[in-house]
Amino acid sequence: MIRSAVLLLLCLPGIAAAQVYKCSGKSGETVYSQHPCTASAQPHVLRNGQLAGSNLRVDRQCLDQARAGIYAASNDRVAALQQQIKLLQESGNNTPRITQLRQAITAENRNANRQASEARADCMREQEQEQAPVIENSQSDT
Repeated sequence: MIRSAVLLLLCLPGIAAAQVYKCSGKSGETVYSQHPCTASAQPHVLRNGQLAGSNLRVDRQCLDQARAGIYAASNDRVAALQQQIKLLQESGNNTPRITQLRQAITAENRNANRQASEARADCMREQEQEQAPVIENSQSDT
């Protein structure tokens, strides 16, 4: 019984998938339709027969890999700065230098976050470039 329910749930994304056509309306506006605009129109097909939702996994993987590299290097630099702070605290009064190191940690964290944001944008651009364009056809009426 449970296996049947799980199997049914796994099949639902395939059932819910729809063919999409991009058409031009009477006034030149873009119209999306589940029905072909012309007799020769072909639906947009994702690469390797994937469903659109499966691209989310690819996006997440791209972003996770980029973040792992960015934050691993950043965390190493922050750890080195924190070690310097610890040594300075143990040695006595070095408040100005400790303040500088704390500011360097803040700047390092800000830089890592900026790089992660750029990596996210890069992953999104890669994903957009990998997707085939939607079919465009002229349609005499909307």
